[in-house]
Amino acid sequence: MPQSNLDTVQAFYARIAAGDMEAFFATLDDGVEAVAPGSRRHIPWAGTWRGKEAFGEMMNTLAEAVEIQQYEPARFVSDGAERVIVVGHERLCTRKTRRVVDSAWVHEFTLADGKVTRFVEHYDTDTLAVALAG
Repeated sequence: MPQSNLDTVQAFYARIAAGDMEAFFATLDDGVEAVAPGSRRHIPWAGTWRGKEAFGEMMNTLAEAVEIQQYEPARFVSDGAERVIVVGHERLCTRKTRRVVDSAWVHEFTLADGKVTRFVEHYDTDTLAVALAG
């Protein structure tokens, strides 16, 4: 039985939590587009990243800038077609300034043929940029 888009997105988070990056990348389409708000001048991983390799670069850039202390997807909403929305919360500690940011977030997923083709983040860019800058 094919996996639903909601199942694929839930697996996306479960594989990150388990540290199984090979399985995580298997949820992504080769041409996946990831969009993070803000300016790279203030938030190093901000911008549009295209392809699995670029998605990995975005995640590495994020990991270099912050320590993720808490990351909890809390609510999953599917339109029954190609879109899944996830609402969650995170606590980050910036590596440079050691400031802690508690923030809600929303992730938008677009899927096709069981793979994530587009991932868009929404979070408090102002608070994060201030914390990163010190």
